[in-house]
Amino acid sequence: MPRFLVLFKGVNARVPEKPEDRMKQDTMLTKMVKDDLKSGKLKDFGIFAEGNAGYAIFEGNEVELALDTNKYYPYADFEAHVVLNNDQQTDVLKKLAQIAPR
Repeated sequence: MPRFLVLFKGVNARVPEKPEDRMKQDTMLTKMVKDDLKSGKLKDFGIFAEGNAGYAIFEGNEVELALDTNKYYPYADFEAHVVLNNDQQTDVLKKLAQIAPR
């Protein structure tokens, strides 16, 4: 099953000014992330120390990724990259060696 490195950045225009409203929003988003981790599609999640961006490791196909990231709009913008594991990278190198000009 494909894995993706998903980088995200919070949308500052969507952060409430009042601390109590921000806490409500953060609590809602944290619950969504915990639910996604529990479902098993989200394998890892972290926020960078500066606090407005982070990463996730998602496992699933492209449609599942699109559906899952869209539920976080309009709170975050996303950038996703397909990740090859070590065995897949080894396969790529072997195939490249076979087609390389001699």
